[in-house]
Amino acid sequence: MILRRLLAPRDRRALLVGVGGISLILLWGRAFPALVTVFEYERVAATHAARQEVLARSLIDDAPLLSAALVRATNTRDAQERDLLVAPSPTSGASALAGVVERAAARERVRIGSTLTQGDTAFRGRVARVAVRTYATTDAQGLFQWLTRLEQDPRRLAIRELIVTQAEPGSDDNVADLLRVECLVEALVIQAAITRTRP
Repeated sequence: MILRRLLAPRDRRALLVGVGGISLILLWGRAFPALVTVFEYERVAATHAARQEVLARSLIDDAPLLSAALVRATNTRDAQERDLLVAPSPTSGASALAGVVERAAARERVRIGSTLTQGDTAFRGRVARVAVRTYATTDAQGLFQWLTRLEQDPRRLAIRELIVTQAEPGSDDNVADLLRVECLVEALVIQAAITRTRP
């Protein structure tokens, strides 16, 4: 009512247009950045969702390959563990290795004089390295067959040292054929699984 009395119709229209324009400018200045932020957030969210979908599809597609690789790795580990000596401690593993060396010697006419065990005193990641130093006497054929049997053992024994000397230099032929042998055999021992009994 006051504007109608003070302003002419044309002035009132101009004033209303100006006020409306200013309101639109203020609204646009505040609303436009907010709209840009919303659109940018939606774009980033859509991009992230698309990447997640691609990753999920690739995992689904690769699942059989991953499963097969896991099975192969497990089988390989099991096969390697089967090829090793299994013992509750490195000391008992060294004793087991000494037994393997002595049994192989007995089959090939090798007479064991003494054996000395050595190696790790504790497991490292369930595996320990042990060795047996053996002093024995035999002839050339017996030595060859003994070493062959040790090298062909499925437990992957390794002959680290071998010293061969004549048993009795200058003796008759029967004694001269005898050889003194010092042999160091090494192997890996895997820790035996601990079975817990219920109280």
